[in-house]
Amino acid sequence: MATCKYCGKSGWFLSLTDVGLCDDCAQVLQPQINRAVQIITESVEIVNKSKNPETKLSRLDIIEEITNKHLRPFEEKGIEVTEGQSPFQILAYVRDFRDKIILESLKSVLDEAKIKAEKAKTPKAKMNAYSKVLQRIVKWKEKVSNPHIIVDVESEVKELINKHSKNEQVG
Repeated sequence: MATCKYCGKSGWFLSLTDVGLCDDCAQVLQPQINRAVQIITESVEIVNKSKNPETKLSRLDIIEEITNKHLRPFEEKGIEVTEGQSPFQILAYVRDFRDKIILESLKSVLDEAKIKAEKAKTPKAKMNAYSKVLQRIVKWKEKVSNPHIIVDVESEVKELINKHSKNEQVG
C-alpha cells in the first residue's frame, strides 16, 4: 500500500511522486522546495563570485536558514529534496566554508594591519591598526563553528598590541 511520506495518507490506489509525496502534498510543497533550492543555488553563486567577506558570510547565513527551515523537515521524514547533497551535508559545507572565509579574511586583515603599523609613526597608531583586527575577531568569533581555528591569529594580534603598548609606555 502506498503511503505519502509527508502527510501519511495511504491507499492502494494512491499515486506518489518519485520522492514519495502524494499529489496533494506535491502540488503544495514542490514549489516551496524548488524556491528554496533556487535561493540556495543563487546564494552559492554569490558566495563564489563575491570578494567581500561580509557578503559571503551573509549569503552563507541565508543558505543555512533556508536549509534548516525549508529542507531539513523533509530530510527528517525521509524525503529526498536535493540531488547530490542532503540538507545535513549542505549545513556541514556551510559551516566549514564559513570558518574558512573568516580565517582567510582575518589573516588578510592582519596582513593589512601589519603594513599599516609599519608605516605608523607612533606606538599608539600601531596599536590602533591591530585593535581593529581584534575587533573583527571578536565580531566573527561567535560565527565560527570551531573557535580554535582563529586562536593563532587572535594570539598574534594580542602579542602585537601588547608589544606596542609596552613601547608606548616606554616612549
